[in-house]
Amino acid sequence: MINEVSFEYAKSLFELNNSIENKIETYNHLEVIAKVLEDEDVMNVLVHPLIGKNDKKEIIKNAFQEQLNEILLHFLYVLIDNNRIDEIKNIKDDFYDLLNNEQKIIEVIVEANYELPSNELNDLTKKLENKYQKKVILKPSINNKIIGGIKLTIKNEIYDASVNNYLNDLVKELKG
Repeated sequence: MINEVSFEYAKSLFELNNSIENKIETYNHLEVIAKVLEDEDVMNVLVHPLIGKNDKKEIIKNAFQEQLNEILLHFLYVLIDNNRIDEIKNIKDDFYDLLNNEQKIIEVIVEANYELPSNELNDLTKKLENKYQKKVILKPSINNKIIGGIKLTIKNEIYDASVNNYLNDLVKELKG
């Protein structure tokens, strides 16, 4: 499910960047910011209702001023003003999706119960690129719960060509 609030913030920040290089740089900064704010103690301070917004902005400024451009620093201030700093991870993820979409890139998680050989991954990449007319980046993953076959996750869609899925479908059909 798409978080509309985080998406709108991500979209606004995305539109403030005029070149693909700036967008990539902004995403890289968002990754660092989100990683720092993963710390529960840091986030608790930034969302605490008894700590003033100016104090929170000062914390952000001291932590990130040297690394961030003015646009991104002020974007973080807006998040603090609107009590949305806790949305930073979702904003980063939505920004990444917008960036990939602009660059016509699609990420596909490929699950199998063994490491797929490079020739199979290359064939799969070519087939998916032909289907989606986008550059495909495969992210192979070993899933020991899969008996055989593969399972693809593309955005929020799952294509399950595993033996497990086939057997589950067969059981459902037999139970009627």
